Amino acid sequence: MKAEKLFIIFSCVLLFQSCISYNRKLESEKDVLLAEDLIKKNLSYTDSLSDANRKGFEKALSYINKAIALDSLNIRAYKDKQEIFTNLGQEVDTLTVFRILELEPNFAEEYIVLGHIYERLKKNQLAKEAYSKAKLIYLKEPVSDGRNFNLITLDFLINKDKSEALEKLKQFPIENPKLVKQIMVVIDDIEKEGSKR
Repeated sequence: MKAEKLFIIFSCVLLFQSCISYNRKLESEKDVLLAEDLIKKNLSYTDSLSDANRKGFEKALSYINKAIALDSLNIRAYKDKQEIFTNLGQEVDTLTVFRILELEPNFAEEYIVLGHIYERLKKNQLAKEAYSKAKLIYLKEPVSDGRNFNLITLDFLINKDKSEALEKLKQFPIENPKLVKQIMVVIDDIEKEGSKR
């Protein structure tokens, strides 16, 4: 009889805990959706981030932070937080980058973001390691135009060989017309980086 009472109490506690967990997850998802809505409304204005737009992004950031507090495994919340920092023209929150990589270790683009952070901190060896991890992830993907483009870009980020990267990229649009705009932006960035040195 005593064992049955303990089992019933234990079952009730588990049920109560699962209900709390489920409600927190729902609240977290609701906060992320509210934040994403605010982000979308402000994205069209990012070129001229006025005070009103900043307030929109800052409000979205408060929802994101609340969502993360409710559910620390919410990868969407961390990605949205990073997007908000980018849209505010602020440096990406390094802890957010590490959390995203912890939750999604095969996210090549995030290793590129980490590499850029290390470069700004003048930690060039760590930047190369981050770019190399991104390259390894891309190499595991099936061959595609986008993958090949990303590999050329990463080779430049790792080796800093401007002439080789520009030569490969200038030949790329002929074969891959869908990527022309993206490639032209990267070519421009590489040429600008070369002129900084």
